[in-house]
Amino acid sequence: MRLINVLVIAEGKSECIFIRRILARYFLHHSGSRIILHAVQNETSYGYFGGIVNYPKLVQNITRQLNYHPFSYVTTFIDFYGLATIEFPFYRQVLEHTSTPYEQTTRLEGILAHAIGNIERFIPYLQLHEFEALYFADYERFLKIDPKWTSKQKHRILEIVDRYPNPELINNSFETAPSKRLRHILHYHKVHHTDLYQNAVRLQAYQVVDHMRYKCPHFNEWIKKILELSGHGAG
Repeated sequence: MRLINVLVIAEGKSECIFIRRILARYFLHHSGSRIILHAVQNETSYGYFGGIVNYPKLVQNITRQLNYHPFSYVTTFIDFYGLATIEFPFYRQVLEHTSTPYEQTTRLEGILAHAIGNIERFIPYLQLHEFEALYFADYERFLKIDPKWTSKQKHRILEIVDRYPNPELINNSFETAPSKRLRHILHYHKVHHTDLYQNAVRLQAYQVVDHMRYKCPHFNEWIKKILELSGHGAG
């Protein structure tokens, strides 16, 4: 049985925790233990990791991983929300000439794939609109992780869920991005609450990811592309 290694270039520690504790378990289960996911925190400068500083550095990091691991696949797990700050080429033009976030991500992922050279081993993925949208998708489990959160705070989150049945469409402006909403309402701290969440649900990885796939169409398409590497596209 040939093992399929997939390196996931992610922005920060929280995303890497999610990949290692949740997504990796999910892919092992659904691929017959053939797909092995590896989290790779994006290098911003020599010896420093976390976040995306600029587009050329991101392309360099992706190319390096493809060259260092010639028999592995490489994908990204990068927030769409942050692209405006990293000199992503044609970002403004794409937003001006496309009407939906799904059209925008498709175009921008295509630009990134072209920059890498349209290599079959590279699967570009942009998370709409950022990592925290997945917590809105799994809000019932997420809202149980911190006993300090009050019923009033949880109710405000539920109002957002009601307004956005598809968490990928939660506004991506500076003030209303998913992480900003969580921070404002719940005093959310990304690493701390990611640790709490992953510890609470990692034994439920299959249900958690399936629920996120059901709620988040673009996330679902990414999962399907990776599963298809082992012939299990439907998941």
